[in-house]
Amino acid sequence: SEFVVAAIGQGIGCLAEASLVEALEVPVNENTAKKPFLKILEKGKALLSDEDLIIYERLVIGKDSSIAKAFAEAVVDEVEKITKIK
Repeated sequence: SEFVVAAIGQGIGCLAEASLVEALEVPVNENTAKKPFLKILEKGKALLSDEDLIIYERLVIGKDSSIAKAFAEAVVDEVEKITKIK
């Protein structure tokens, strides 16, 4: 597709509910994440990772607000890639 999809923190749960992270690693701090959030990720078959930022083609996923700048830069980079393709 020609879209960039991005989520940070709790927004990753939306990706899991939409089956967009099935069998993909998602950045999560398991020590601070709440059980309902972890259940959503489990139901969506996401694989938990301790990375801060993960990028799969046009899917950008950030652990939490502590990496907001790197997350935003990654989103911009991915958008730039698809605009250069056209």
